[in-house]
Amino acid sequence: MGTSNRHSLRLVIQQIRSPQASFYRLVAYGDQRAYRPAEFESFDQLSRTVHAAVPALNGNLVRTQTAGTFIVFSGEMELDDTQLSHLGLTCQES
Repeated sequence: MGTSNRHSLRLVIQQIRSPQASFYRLVAYGDQRAYRPAEFESFDQLSRTVHAAVPALNGNLVRTQTAGTFIVFSGEMELDDTQLSHLGLTCQES
């Protein structure tokens, strides 16, 4: 069984809410790599995905009913390739 690479990164989850649409964007910033953001149509979809990949993070998510863009979560952590894949984060080509 192979081992997954670990990546030190900053994970930011944004809630984007307007009268026309509401969605969540998951963005990862790393020292060595750039990642394409992942988007989720609902808080429930985001919560299920995050819980499956990083169970300890799920309780730290907050949401608001106010229009605008808000940070739902921001933090530094180490994630492996499997967790990144579950979150829908793919490495951008340079």
